Amino acid sequence: MDDRFIKPQACGMKCQTERPTINIRTGFPTRRRVDETTAAPRTVLETILDWSVDRPMWQRDVLRRIIAVGTPNDAAIAELLALCKKEHGATGFDPEPVALEAAHLPASPANGASVTITSLSDIVGVNQLAPGQTLPFETAGLT
Repeated sequence: MDDRFIKPQACGMKCQTERPTINIRTGFPTRRRVDETTAAPRTVLETILDWSVDRPMWQRDVLRRIIAVGTPNDAAIAELLALCKKEHGATGFDPEPVALEAAHLPASPANGASVTITSLSDIVGVNQLAPGQTLPFETAGLT
């Protein structure tokens, strides 16, 4: 927790913190109140599953595929493009999307596994960053 918030031990009260969530209509982060004493810890994949519920079906299918097999190959990308076109009214496409569901999530994420962001690229319209700029990060820690 950020040091700017009063810690429950310091004030002797039942305190709440704000945790970011994604607004399903805008896709931007919002903040909501979460009671620390009742909030169950959630995995990143469970959070993604909750976020995906209101996404288009083709996007939910993409998430399912990424969780199941990792980076899609060229054939999978072509099929996902067909799913996207079909959802937007195009005809002549056979594949049906399969949405990401709790059953698709691994029972227990690997202990010790971590995700490291090494760079952000192809950035457009973000604060004062130049379009197309790449932001590299240290692999051992954010600098």
